[in-house]
Amino acid sequence: MPSINIGNTSQQRVVNFSGSLNSNGNNNVIPAPGAGYEIVISMYCIQNTTTTPTTFKLQTAGSPFLTVLAQNQGDGVCVQKPANREIRCGNNNAVTLNLSGANAHNCNIDYWIDTAI
Repeated sequence: MPSINIGNTSQQRVVNFSGSLNSNGNNNVIPAPGAGYEIVISMYCIQNTTTTPTTFKLQTAGSPFLTVLAQNQGDGVCVQKPANREIRCGNNNAVTLNLSGANAHNCNIDYWIDTAI
């Protein structure tokens, strides 16, 4: 029987995406990892760096798992997921940040690639 990794182990290297995204609509954050693999997110921080109210959606396969209205400059969210409660993005799905306007947002995500379950 094959082993299935639940939660991060020393065998999985945590990678950090860090960038400023500012295009209206979907912004590519983490590319799809390939068939049979999925992105596992353990932490995310997103912050509006403009004075323009913006709704942002962190999503995978077109389905948001986080939606926030950042009304003011500096508004945002930062979440560290507990072990075994990480966000599993599904087989070969990318992660995007959807912005309701072309307004700059800082985005930091810790993740690893795991065998899809």
